[in-house]
Amino acid sequence: MKLPRQVFLFLVSFFALINGWAQDKPNIVFILSDDAGYADFGFQGSKEFKTPELDKFAKNSVLFTQAYVSAAVCGPSRAGLLTGKYQQKFGFEENNVPMV
Repeated sequence: MKLPRQVFLFLVSFFALINGWAQDKPNIVFILSDDAGYADFGFQGSKEFKTPELDKFAKNSVLFTQAYVSAAVCGPSRAGLLTGKYQQKFGFEENNVPMV
């Protein structure tokens, strides 16, 4: 299939514009920590676990202090994050889901 010249030029211009726009936006680093409690990091007050690099990162970044997960255990919580759905809607409520 051959694209008409106008469509091709529009697409090239559009993607160049998007690329230039994306360069002005900040980088986002998303860190997911499994099986960690609220105070299991130095920047949250832990004296037991040493997390100096995460502490520096938290000090120089935006720190969100309230967050919620859709499950209390890791597997369903990851499934909810990856799909954007409540895991109960597709049968993944617990870690010990039998394989079909």
